[in-house]
Amino acid sequence: TKNSWFIGNVSATGDFAELLEFHYEFGVLMMRKSASGDYTRLFSTEILDELFIRTYEEKHMLKEIVENEGFRSLARGIRNTTIYAVGMKNSKREVQFGLAQKWKQKMRGSPGEFSSALAEFVQANNWEVVHRLEGRGHQVTTSDLDQVFDLIENHGEEKVGSLLLAYGYSRAPKVDDGQDTEGTKDQESHV
Repeated sequence: TKNSWFIGNVSATGDFAELLEFHYEFGVLMMRKSASGDYTRLFSTEILDELFIRTYEEKHMLKEIVENEGFRSLARGIRNTTIYAVGMKNSKREVQFGLAQKWKQKMRGSPGEFSSALAEFVQANNWEVVHRLEGRGHQVTTSDLDQVFDLIENHGEEKVGSLLLAYGYSRAPKVDDGQDTEGTKDQESHV
C-alpha cells in the first residue's frame, strides 16, 4: 500500500526531524486543498503510532508522548477545529486556518511562546464548544493541558508541538457506529 511505501522510505532515511517537517507541510497543504474542495487522503493516527513508535522510540522516547491522554485530547481538539471542521458544511465551528503555521513560529520563538499558544487554543476551543456548539463537541480539560505542559517540560516544545500537529492533522480510526475513536464523526470526503 501507499502507507507501507511511505513508512519504508522514511524508515530508510531515519531522519526524525525531516519526518516531522513533512507532516507539518502535509497538514498545511491538506488544509489548503480541502478549503478549495480538493480533498486529500489523510494519514491515520494508527499509522503514525506504528511509524513513530516502531521507528523512533528507542532514540526519541515517543511512546510516552503519543500515548499520553492529554496529548491525545489536545490532538483531538486540533483535528476537530482543522481537518474535520473544514469538511463540514453548515457547521457553526470556526475553521482554524493557519494554526500549523502559527504554532510552528511559536515553537521556534522564545521559550514559553508555544505553551501560551496552546493555552489560548484550548480556551478558544472550549468556549466554542460551550457557546457556539451548545455543548456538543470535545473540550480539552485543564488536566489534559497540564499533561501536555509536563511533556513539553520533559521533551521540549518543538518535539511535542510537532507531534501534536502531526496527530492533529491526521484522522482517528473509525469504530462501528461511524464515529472515530475520539468521538467525532469522520467526514467521508476526507477518507
